[in-house]
Amino acid sequence: MRQTINLIVGAYAIFTVIYKVATCFSCRESFLGIDISGLVYVLIWTAAAIALFYPAYRKHQNEKKLP
Repeated sequence: MRQTINLIVGAYAIFTVIYKVATCFSCRESFLGIDISGLVYVLIWTAAAIALFYPAYRKHQNEKKLP
């Protein structure tokens, strides 16, 4: 269940990054009530996506190695 939630939130994070890059990369955004530049916003969401997808990737790689 936890892995499913991580994958859903990770997909949302990737969608957010793609949407931000496609619409207005240099526009300022609000993250947790703080105004930040578009680049920092994209970096935060990219880091979140990596952090959410990495455990699923690692689990998949470990299952792949087992006979």
